[in-house]
Amino acid sequence: MLAHAAMTGVRRRHETAASRGVGALLDAEEPIPEYLHHALLVDLALLGWASISAAAGHILDRPRDPEWIRLIEAGDVGALIEVMPMLQRRYHAGHATEFETGDGEISVAHVRALGDAPAPSQSLFVAAIQQVLFGACVGHRPSIAVTFSDGVVADEVALATLRLDRARPVVRWSLGIPSVWPMANVSASVERAVLADPARHWTLAAMAGRLSMSRRTLQRRLTGEETSFRSVMLDVRLRLALGLVERTNLSLAEIAAGCGFADQAHLTNRFKRRYGLPPSLHRAQQHA
Repeated sequence: MLAHAAMTGVRRRHETAASRGVGALLDAEEPIPEYLHHALLVDLALLGWASISAAAGHILDRPRDPEWIRLIEAGDVGALIEVMPMLQRRYHAGHATEFETGDGEISVAHVRALGDAPAPSQSLFVAAIQQVLFGACVGHRPSIAVTFSDGVVADEVALATLRLDRARPVVRWSLGIPSVWPMANVSASVERAVLADPARHWTLAAMAGRLSMSRRTLQRRLTGEETSFRSVMLDVRLRLALGLVERTNLSLAEIAAGCGFADQAHLTNRFKRRYGLPPSLHRAQQHA
């Protein structure tokens, strides 16, 4: 979905090696490797903010994730904030987004989860995607302001004049949203915390402290949502591992460590239970 949007944006101006490669894989319904997706976004950044923004608009061309679309149609900004990190990690496992809500805006940091830190082109495309999605949720595109590592803060007008292929790393961006919405539920908050640091040795006590509640309260609220701390944590880690198995060349030992499993054998056991195949065989089938 993200690769389709970026490819469409690049092809509106000219064909590149990256857009041809992505197009061929999409036509064959094959996964897009991270390196090729990154190359495509570098091409897009060369075209400037107007092209990045226009490309992001294509994210709604072919909606495939019913959960994403349901939240947009319901206009539920709080729920969209909660699930967006997980939805994004399905398409780009190496990076994560961290949200803060304030008076009249949503502030977002785009951070490293595994591998390299986000490149400016990657962060800018994610910012534009979020502008489109939140805009669809509230009925109009919110204003945007991007803060770069050199301290420059660029609004939409300034972004249009910047050479984004030479931009400094992005520190964060803010989206002008007219109100503050409550978070959807506590299980989504647990998901966000684990996504931000999947390799951490999370305990119920540590998570309760992160969410500013007692262990008993956290357990009770998760039970009320028909889940548990261990179930949510395992679900996040397995979905992250699935993305890394399918779309990277990381060893299974590296994936196990990065996703918070005790070792490769633990990952293999849990992965096989969930997806029916050990990760090595699943990867082989994806690239067959």
